[in-house]
Amino acid sequence: MIAEARRRAQETNLPVLLAVADLMCDLPYRERVFDYLLLTNIAYSYIFPRWRRVRFLRQAHSVLKHGGVFIISFTPARGDTRIPAGLSEWLFMRLRRWPPFNREYEPGDCFADTFIHFFRSEELCQEFQEAQFLIKDWLWDQGYAVLVKL
Repeated sequence: MIAEARRRAQETNLPVLLAVADLMCDLPYRERVFDYLLLTNIAYSYIFPRWRRVRFLRQAHSVLKHGGVFIISFTPARGDTRIPAGLSEWLFMRLRRWPPFNREYEPGDCFADTFIHFFRSEELCQEFQEAQFLIKDWLWDQGYAVLVKL
């Protein structure tokens, strides 16, 4: 994707800096360097646990310029938010009480080919607000949010 974006930017003579970073590590960029950030392919749903997601959002906030836009994709939870997503969530919520199981397991964490977090809207809003993002647009059914740094 980056190679294709660079090729298109070069064809149109756009001064674009494209970069790739590991979501599990600190972002290697200085503060206020980007106008836009894009996190696609539901990557935010693969960051565990909550404290690591909020840390990532705060770092994303710091590398954006004022007025910068962050388009982020996630996996929305479906159905009744009071009921666990299935047998795996029910089981993991009970197993986390005992060592050596993952004590940081949270409601919404689920195994669907791989581990993934399904977000409830209140939870996601709270994480965005903790990182001081303003939600500009909310495309819940498509699994996208457009955030702005004020």
